[in-house]
Amino acid sequence: MNLGVLTLGCPKNLADMDNFAGIMKSQGHTIVDEIDMADLIVIDTCGFIEEAKKEHRRDIQGHFGQKREARA
Repeated sequence: MNLGVLTLGCPKNLADMDNFAGIMKSQGHTIVDEIDMADLIVIDTCGFIEEAKKEHRRDIQGHFGQKREARA
């Protein structure tokens, strides 16, 4: 399966996603850079700061909009 990964938030999220990506690769999955090539998009974010949560929602909606347009 082609996986797209999106990391938002703090540096711990980057470390978590690197770990996740390594596990997924070891299971035979491919991490892709282009959202439109992904079968599944995995998003890692946190929600401690209200303004950051709003920003992340906008970012996520933007990425999902790209995915919908690519498949249309």
